[in-house]
Amino acid sequence: MENKLIIDEFNIFDFECHENYKSVRIIDEKANFPISWLNTQGYCEYSLYLEYCQGVSTAPTQEMVEGTEGH
Repeated sequence: MENKLIIDEFNIFDFECHENYKSVRIIDEKANFPISWLNTQGYCEYSLYLEYCQGVSTAPTQEMVEGTEGH
C-alpha cells in the first residue's frame, strides 16, 4: 500500500489504505471512511456493503442522475 498525505490547514496526516474496504483510510491506527458514506447509509446500508466490501458497482439510474443535478 502506498502512503499519501492528507493536508488540512492545521495538520498533515500519513495514512494507509484499508486492505478490505475501498476508500477507508487508516490514520493513527483508526479506520476513517468518507463522509459521503453517511448519505449512502441513510439510503441503504446494504448498498454500502455491496459497493465497498464486495466491490459491486452499477450504473446510476435516471433518478440518481436527476438528483445529483439538483444538488
